Amino acid sequence: MAFAGMLNDEDVRAAVKACQVPGSFDYKLFFTRVGLSARADVQGQRVFNILDRDQSGFIEEEELKLFLQNFSLGA
Repeated sequence: MAFAGMLNDEDVRAAVKACQVPGSFDYKLFFTRVGLSARADVQGQRVFNILDRDQSGFIEEEELKLFLQNFSLGA
């Protein structure tokens, strides 16, 4: 995956599991749990660019779902 060396699969799975209740997703908390908050801005921008598949400048719900489902099919 394009996140090799940047994100730990287990951290992402744990973060996905922590927001299973509908309406409980908090992107700031999620990014902290997966370790993105502690990364340099350039690394965060790289992750953003990977997630923003249509290069719209935004991460739409479907793009986020696709990313999360790589780690957990029910995400």
